[in-house]
Amino acid sequence: YHAPFDELLSDGEEEEEEAAEGDAGGDAGEAPGALHVCDWCLRCFRRAAQHRRHAAEDCAVRCPPGEEVLREPLQGRSHQFARAMDMAEESKEAPADDRLRSVSVWRVDGAEQKVYCRTLCLMAKLFLEHKTLLLDVDDYEFYVLTVNNANGAYVAGYFSREKRSVRHNVNCILVFPHFHRLGLGTFLVSVSYALSRADGHLAGPERPLSNHGARMYKAYWEKAVVKALAALKATADPPLDVTVDAVSRHTGMSHADVRSTLHRLPWVTIAGDAEPAPKENADPKPNAARTLTPALTPTLIQTQTPVRRQ
Repeated sequence: YHAPFDELLSDGEEEEEEAAEGDAGGDAGEAPGALHVCDWCLRCFRRAAQHRRHAAEDCAVRCPPGEEVLREPLQGRSHQFARAMDMAEESKEAPADDRLRSVSVWRVDGAEQKVYCRTLCLMAKLFLEHKTLLLDVDDYEFYVLTVNNANGAYVAGYFSREKRSVRHNVNCILVFPHFHRLGLGTFLVSVSYALSRADGHLAGPERPLSNHGARMYKAYWEKAVVKALAALKATADPPLDVTVDAVSRHTGMSHADVRSTLHRLPWVTIAGDAEPAPKENADPKPNAARTLTPALTPTLIQTQTPVRRQ
């Protein structure tokens, strides 16, 4: 592991580990150095027996400790998510509680939920070698992605962003490996830009990007710019004259990212490319209500308190 393993373990872990060894004697075939993580509260354990006891008896949390800001139905793709989670597939034979129904995004304040957010950062370090933010989480918001069924909300990934930054809408983004190839990374990117548009900012991810992150963002930018051009050309005068600033404000992307994307589209000509672009974030709206655009087809949740077992 790249992260400090011991920092992921809860206080008093050594005493609990000794008790678990005495009670269960360890699990046969358990991989040495394995990290067992609670689906709900993200508490980490060295041994599977500890993890099972915690999940069955101790953990009362069933969703991230924040406000649910977006919920979107899986719309027929639940079987793909079920396979990723090694759960029963969506079918008539599947137990009703196991059927995955939606994805959600939860806003978690790093200053209010320090332990939870620090755990997210330490877990991200296991998969992102360039990850630097580990413990100083007070100035960041974390947008946690979950896949949901009747049992609760399973954490699938997250992105973080600095609260006061208007240039960057993502500081770190991660989808856990067993949820790869389901489009969740692109979904998180689209949420970050929807938030930027709601705030009245033109923004982009913090650099440098990893190789995988650069590929994901370039693919997202090209699709977003093409959709913006199609939407804007109907109202442009003349019909095919669309400005870089108009595309930026339609997508929430910075002028630099829009220009670099347009240069990669061989059928687009940028007239007067040497002209300076309008100042970004010239009219920020920090107090604007954060409502996502219809393109994401979300069901917005105004207030959602953490679900706890009765």
